[in-house]
Amino acid sequence: MADEDESSNVLPVSRCPFGHGTATVDPYPGYIHGKHPAVCPRGCVPLKADVSKAEAPKDKLKREATEFIELYGKENKVSEEDTMRRVAEVLESIESTGTYTHTIDEIRHGARVSWRNAPKCINRKFYNTLDVIDAREATTNEQMFEAIKTHLKRGIGADHIPVLMTVFRPQTPGMDDGPRIWNSQLIRYAGHRGNGEEVIGDPAELNFTDTVKKYFSWVPKSGSPGMFDCLPLVLQIDPKQPPSIFELPEECLLEVPIHHPNVPEISSLRLKWYGIPAVSNITLDLGGLHYTAAPFNGWYMVTEIATRNFGDESRYNLLPKIAEAMGIDSSTEETLWRDHALAAVNFGRVVLIQARAREHCRSSHGGGFVRSMARRGVEKSWILPRQLEVDHSTHGVVDELHLFGFEQND
Repeated sequence: MADEDESSNVLPVSRCPFGHGTATVDPYPGYIHGKHPAVCPRGCVPLKADVSKAEAPKDKLKREATEFIELYGKENKVSEEDTMRRVAEVLESIESTGTYTHTIDEIRHGARVSWRNAPKCINRKFYNTLDVIDAREATTNEQMFEAIKTHLKRGIGADHIPVLMTVFRPQTPGMDDGPRIWNSQLIRYAGHRGNGEEVIGDPAELNFTDTVKKYFSWVPKSGSPGMFDCLPLVLQIDPKQPPSIFELPEECLLEVPIHHPNVPEISSLRLKWYGIPAVSNITLDLGGLHYTAAPFNGWYMVTEIATRNFGDESRYNLLPKIAEAMGIDSSTEETLWRDHALAAVNFGRVVLIQARAREHCRSSHGGGFVRSMARRGVEKSWILPRQLEVDHSTHGVVDELHLFGFEQND
C-alpha cells in the first residue's frame, strides 16, 4: 500500500503485490497487511484506525470499491482497459446514487476470496468450488425463506454437498437497513432448559431457544423437549418490518445417524447430526458494500461433530454417556475413559455420507497450498484439529475420519 498521508481524508487505493483489498467475511478476519515481511514485501500496512475513521464515507466507499474491482480484474485476467472502464462505471454510480451494484460474477469471486483468506478454515483449499445463489431480489421474509429452502435443497440433491452462499440484497451505504437471519446456522438443534441447570439439547443454542419460545411461542414438532429438535428460522428482510418464524420442511434437512461398527451401545444412544453446516450470522463485505444476510455452507469434518459438538463440556458433553455405554469406569481418570470415549465416537460410522479424509486433509495442506496460504495467514490450531494429532494406536480412529462432500480413494 502506498504511504498514507495522515493529513488527507482520502486514503490511497491498495497497491499490494498480492492484491490485498476489501473482500472479507465478518466476524472472520480477511486480508492481513504487514504482519511479516514475507507477507507484503513492499511494506503494506493496515489502515490506522484514526485515519480510517477520518475518511469521508463516500470516499471510503469509492476507495474500497476501486480496490475490489481492481482485485477482481487482476485475478480474473480482465484487461486493464476493461477493468478501468468498470471502475469508472462504479465510481460514477457512487457519485450519483451513493451506491453501486455488483455483478453476480463479482459477488462469486468476492465470496471465494473471502473464504480463501479465512485463516481458521481447514477446507478453504476448495475456495474455487464455491457458487453463489443470487437472492438480491427478495423483498419479503417469505421470499427469503424460499431462497434458503432452495439453498438447502440444492445441497441435499447433489451427488456431493456443494459449497454454496446465498446472497440477499446489501445494506444501503450509511444506513442500517440490511436483511437479517437471526439464527447462527440455517440448521441447528435447540437447547431446552430442564430442571435446575440441566440443558436438554445443545447448550450453545440455549438463549436463542429461549427467544423463539418467548417471542414466537415456538414448541418442538414432537411437542416435548428433545436432544435434537431442529430450530426454526427467524428471518427479517428489513429492520422496519417485523421478523417471521419458519419451520424447515423435511426435504430441507439432511440428518445423519451415528453408529459404531463394533460398539452397538453407541447406536442405542440414537445420536445424529445434520449434514450441512450453513453459517448464517456473517456479513460478506465486498468493495465497501455489506451483505448482512449471506448464509454459507461448506462441509463437516468428523472432529467438528464428534470431538467438539458431542465431546465439549459446554456442548452436548456426551463422553460420560459414551463411556458408560462402552462399560468403562468413569469414576477415575486412570481408565482414560475420556480418551476411549472420544476415540469411539470419532470412529463411529457416519451413515449415508462417508469419506476417508486423514490423508486428504494432510495432503490438502501440504506443499504448494501451505506456501500459498502462508502469505494470507493460517491458524494451525484450527487447521489441524487436535483429533488429527493422535497416532495410529487409537484404534484406527485417524484412518476413518469422515469429511462430508469429498472422498479420498485408497
